[in-house]
Amino acid sequence: MRRALPSSFPPAGRAARVLGLLAAVLAAPSGCAAPDDEQVAESAGASSESGATFAFQPGFERIRQHQADRQADWGDQSKKAKSDLLEDGKPNDRALSDAPSLARQRVGFSLTNAKALARMALLAYEDEKSLATKLAALGLPSDPAHFHFFENRCTDAQAFYVTNAPEPTAPAKLGDAFNTTSEHFAILAFRGTEPNKVKDLAADANTFSTPTKMGQMHAGFTRRVASLWDAADTKCGLAEPISSFLAARHAFDGRGRPVRKGAELYITGHSLGGAMANVALTRTVVDTCAAAGQSREEPCGRTYVPVTGLVTFGSPRVGDASWANVMTGILEDRTSVYRFIHGRDIVTDVPLKPKFRHLGKDDDEAIFSVQITPSGALAVGRDADRGPFSVGKAAADHSMVQYDAELSALH
Repeated sequence: MRRALPSSFPPAGRAARVLGLLAAVLAAPSGCAAPDDEQVAESAGASSESGATFAFQPGFERIRQHQADRQADWGDQSKKAKSDLLEDGKPNDRALSDAPSLARQRVGFSLTNAKALARMALLAYEDEKSLATKLAALGLPSDPAHFHFFENRCTDAQAFYVTNAPEPTAPAKLGDAFNTTSEHFAILAFRGTEPNKVKDLAADANTFSTPTKMGQMHAGFTRRVASLWDAADTKCGLAEPISSFLAARHAFDGRGRPVRKGAELYITGHSLGGAMANVALTRTVVDTCAAAGQSREEPCGRTYVPVTGLVTFGSPRVGDASWANVMTGILEDRTSVYRFIHGRDIVTDVPLKPKFRHLGKDDDEAIFSVQITPSGALAVGRDADRGPFSVGKAAADHSMVQYDAELSALH
């Protein structure tokens, strides 16, 4: 039986979080296991077998959020947001300040896009040939002009890019980036941890910090993205780095009236892939700031590679408090963020605070979160009951197959 998306979101709950965090520290490496080939094939083939086509709403989140921002009176929606925040135990002044952000998250949430990006995060575990076949089965282009596979065999890092833009590399018409959606989308998906890949596990375990212009970031995740991002490496099988690939296809000019060129770009990934997606989004900002010689305190990047949405599943924490605060401030005018947490997924709680954090201001990690509760309901932008803790459930809830199945069941 398919569950309906509830019209109201579940009440808050924080039971057993301390126990969950302890288990996360002990079990995180094993919790990063990838779906096996049979699971990926079964789940990824479900749409084509049922006759479903790949559905996506380019720009939906950002347009809805900017429209909400322009409203002078938040009205009943704001009252509901404030009420929910107060139920979380936040003081009145914090509730008043957080209500607009929470309302924006809710009004901009797209279940259609969540389902689509969950499928892409699942398919990121495929090899290039199998991936092209499965994309074609979903009705997506898989020819070289629209589909590109990135792999660094020396680091085992992997990602893919797909777009439905007719001519991805041709100059596109410029338009109002905030108030007009593109009819085309592009998706960059990073592969998560595969337990038989020693270098995947090494990246997860390397919790040293490395400095960036946005703050300190997880060294293992950052270096892994760099192996795909910075330069071609023919010795390791990387013909073109992601940075120059994106720069040729996506552009934004913020001088005067903001304009965008190219398809709407979304970045996604599961587990380690979700962490890499966070790093990749940061790099689209850092690269511009570094080129302009600006510091993280300055508004950087008038011209840059725009990312419309960052949507991750079971992502671990990526950076320090400085990174979380600075990036959140920049993203408020650029990128919608939705970080999915399924039940007791242990990986979303590591590495531990205070050294590492998810995106969010002032240590509030909930504003960008979407919790899939034990009842199958969604809690957008707030903490909710994650259900009773057990080691088996905490590991099972991390499976990308389960994320995909839970979202597919909603309508």
